[in-house]
Amino acid sequence: MPDQILTSEHIEVCEGNRTGNGVSAAVGVANLDLFEREGLNQHVLDNEGAFLSTLQKLHDLPIVGDVRGNGFFYGIELVKDKHTKESFNDEETERVLYGFLSKALYDNGLYCRADDRGDPVVQLAPPLICDQAHFDEMEQILRSVLTEATKLLEYMPQVEKAEHDEARYGLPF
Repeated sequence: MPDQILTSEHIEVCEGNRTGNGVSAAVGVANLDLFEREGLNQHVLDNEGAFLSTLQKLHDLPIVGDVRGNGFFYGIELVKDKHTKESFNDEETERVLYGFLSKALYDNGLYCRADDRGDPVVQLAPPLICDQAHFDEMEQILRSVLTEATKLLEYMPQVEKAEHDEARYGLPF
Protein backbone atom coordinates (compact mmCIF):
# COMPACT_ATOMS: atom_id res chain seq x y z
CA MET A 1 0.00 0.00 0.00
CA PRO A 2 2.70 2.62 0.82
CA ASP A 3 4.22 2.15 -2.65
CA GLN A 4 0.84 2.98 -4.18
CA ILE A 5 0.59 6.16 -2.14
CA LEU A 6 3.98 7.39 -3.31
CA THR A 7 3.30 7.12 -7.04
CA SER A 8 3.28 10.02 -9.47
CA GLU A 9 -0.40 9.24 -10.12
CA HIS A 10 -1.17 9.92 -6.46
CA ILE A 11 0.83 13.13 -6.56
CA GLU A 12 -1.24 14.36 -9.50
CA VAL A 13 -4.46 13.42 -7.72
CA CYS A 14 -3.39 15.34 -4.63
CA GLU A 15 -2.69 18.41 -6.67
CA GLY A 16 -5.88 18.10 -8.67
CA ASN A 17 -8.25 17.82 -5.74
CA ARG A 18 -6.49 20.43 -3.60
CA THR A 19 -5.85 18.04 -0.71
CA GLY A 20 -2.11 18.51 -1.00
CA ASN A 21 0.64 20.11 -2.98
CA GLY A 22 2.05 17.93 -5.74
CA VAL A 23 5.41 19.72 -5.79
CA SER A 24 5.85 19.27 -2.04
CA ALA A 25 4.90 15.61 -2.30
CA ALA A 26 7.41 15.09 -5.12
CA VAL A 27 10.13 16.76 -3.05
CA GLY A 28 9.25 14.48 -0.12
CA VAL A 29 9.46 11.37 -2.28
CA ALA A 30 12.81 12.50 -3.71
CA ASN A 31 14.07 13.12 -0.17
CA LEU A 32 13.04 9.63 0.93
CA ASP A 33 14.81 8.19 -2.13
CA LEU A 34 17.96 10.09 -1.14
CA PHE A 35 17.81 8.77 2.44
CA GLU A 36 17.58 5.24 1.06
CA ARG A 37 20.28 5.68 -1.60
CA GLU A 38 22.76 7.30 0.82
CA GLY A 39 22.01 4.84 3.64
CA LEU A 40 21.23 7.62 6.12
CA ASN A 41 18.65 5.70 8.13
CA GLN A 42 20.99 2.72 8.46
CA HIS A 43 23.85 5.02 9.46
CA VAL A 44 21.75 6.42 12.29
CA LEU A 45 20.73 2.93 13.41
CA ASP A 46 24.37 1.82 13.33
CA ASN A 47 25.59 4.82 15.34
CA GLU A 48 22.79 5.70 17.77
CA GLY A 49 24.31 3.56 20.52
CA ALA A 50 27.65 5.33 20.22
CA PHE A 51 25.92 8.73 20.34
CA LEU A 52 23.97 7.79 23.47
CA SER A 53 27.06 6.32 25.17
CA THR A 54 29.00 9.49 24.47
CA LEU A 55 26.24 11.74 25.82
CA GLN A 56 25.85 9.56 28.93
CA LYS A 57 29.40 10.53 29.93
CA LEU A 58 27.84 13.88 30.93
CA HIS A 59 26.02 12.22 33.84
CA ASP A 60 28.97 13.05 36.07
CA LEU A 61 28.12 16.77 35.85
CA PRO A 62 25.91 18.05 38.69
CA ILE A 63 23.65 19.96 36.30
CA VAL A 64 22.77 16.89 34.18
CA GLY A 65 19.69 15.12 35.50
CA ASP A 66 19.13 12.71 32.62
CA VAL A 67 19.99 11.97 29.00
CA ARG A 68 17.21 10.45 26.92
CA GLY A 69 16.11 10.10 23.36
CA ASN A 70 16.45 7.86 20.35
CA GLY A 71 18.32 7.74 17.06
CA PHE A 72 20.05 11.09 16.63
CA PHE A 73 17.49 13.07 18.67
CA TYR A 74 18.35 13.45 22.35
CA GLY A 75 17.53 15.71 25.26
CA ILE A 76 19.79 16.48 28.18
CA GLU A 77 17.66 17.35 31.20
CA LEU A 78 19.17 20.11 33.30
CA VAL A 79 18.60 20.26 37.05
CA LYS A 80 19.56 22.48 39.94
CA ASP A 81 19.93 19.53 42.31
CA LYS A 82 20.97 16.18 40.85
CA HIS A 83 19.79 14.16 43.87
CA THR A 84 16.29 15.62 44.17
CA LYS A 85 15.99 16.43 40.42
CA GLU A 86 14.90 19.94 41.48
CA SER A 87 14.46 22.12 38.42
CA PHE A 88 15.45 25.75 37.92
CA ASN A 89 13.24 28.54 39.20
CA ASP A 90 12.23 31.32 36.79
CA GLU A 91 15.24 33.51 37.61
CA GLU A 92 17.68 30.64 37.14
CA THR A 93 16.02 29.66 33.88
CA GLU A 94 16.38 33.19 32.53
CA ARG A 95 19.93 33.59 33.70
CA VAL A 96 21.35 30.15 32.95
CA LEU A 97 19.26 28.67 30.15
CA TYR A 98 18.51 31.75 28.09
CA GLY A 99 21.09 34.23 29.33
CA PHE A 100 24.06 31.89 29.09
CA LEU A 101 23.58 28.38 27.65
CA SER A 102 22.00 29.13 24.28
CA LYS A 103 24.65 31.68 23.31
CA ALA A 104 27.59 29.77 24.82
CA LEU A 105 26.69 26.54 23.02
CA TYR A 106 26.26 28.41 19.74
CA ASP A 107 29.49 30.38 20.20
CA ASN A 108 31.35 27.11 20.81
CA GLY A 109 30.02 25.63 17.58
CA LEU A 110 27.19 23.44 18.83
CA TYR A 111 23.93 24.30 17.11
CA CYS A 112 21.23 22.95 19.39
CA ARG A 113 18.27 24.17 21.37
CA ALA A 114 18.13 25.07 25.06
CA ASP A 115 14.47 25.10 26.04
CA ASP A 116 12.26 25.06 29.13
CA ARG A 117 8.89 23.95 27.81
CA GLY A 118 8.38 21.37 30.50
CA ASP A 119 11.74 20.79 32.15
CA PRO A 120 14.89 22.68 31.14
CA VAL A 121 16.67 20.66 28.46
CA VAL A 122 19.29 20.94 25.78
CA GLN A 123 17.88 19.31 22.65
CA LEU A 124 20.30 17.73 20.20
CA ALA A 125 19.51 16.71 16.61
CA PRO A 126 22.81 16.55 14.73
CA PRO A 127 23.17 15.90 11.00
CA LEU A 128 22.46 12.30 10.11
CA ILE A 129 26.00 11.81 8.77
CA CYS A 130 27.69 12.37 12.16
CA ASP A 131 30.11 9.79 13.52
CA GLN A 132 32.11 9.20 16.71
CA ALA A 133 34.46 12.11 16.07
CA HIS A 134 31.45 14.45 15.91
CA PHE A 135 29.90 12.87 19.03
CA ASP A 136 33.15 13.39 20.94
CA GLU A 137 33.32 17.03 19.85
CA MET A 138 29.70 17.60 20.94
CA GLU A 139 30.40 15.99 24.32
CA GLN A 140 33.46 18.19 24.87
CA ILE A 141 31.53 21.37 24.03
CA LEU A 142 28.60 20.33 26.21
CA ARG A 143 30.92 19.41 29.09
CA SER A 144 32.72 22.74 28.96
CA VAL A 145 29.58 24.88 28.67
CA LEU A 146 27.54 22.89 31.21
CA THR A 147 30.43 23.13 33.70
CA GLU A 148 30.30 26.92 33.36
CA ALA A 149 26.50 26.85 33.72
CA THR A 150 26.88 24.89 36.95
CA LYS A 151 29.17 27.61 38.29
CA LEU A 152 26.57 30.24 37.40
CA LEU A 153 23.97 28.33 39.41
CA GLU A 154 26.30 27.87 42.37
CA TYR A 155 27.35 31.50 42.47
CA MET A 156 24.05 33.23 41.92
CA PRO A 157 24.01 35.85 44.65
CA GLN A 158 21.97 34.67 47.61
CA VAL A 159 20.21 38.07 47.75
CA GLU A 160 18.88 37.58 44.21
CA LYS A 161 17.66 34.10 45.13
CA ALA A 162 15.95 35.41 48.28
CA GLU A 163 14.33 38.29 46.38
CA HIS A 164 13.11 35.94 43.68
CA ASP A 165 11.68 33.48 46.22
CA GLU A 166 9.93 36.31 48.10
CA ALA A 167 8.38 37.64 44.88
CA ARG A 168 7.38 34.16 43.72
CA TYR A 169 5.99 32.77 46.97
CA GLY A 170 5.17 35.94 48.92
CA LEU A 171 7.33 34.87 51.81
CA PRO A 172 10.34 36.76 53.14
CA PHE A 173 13.50 34.63 53.27
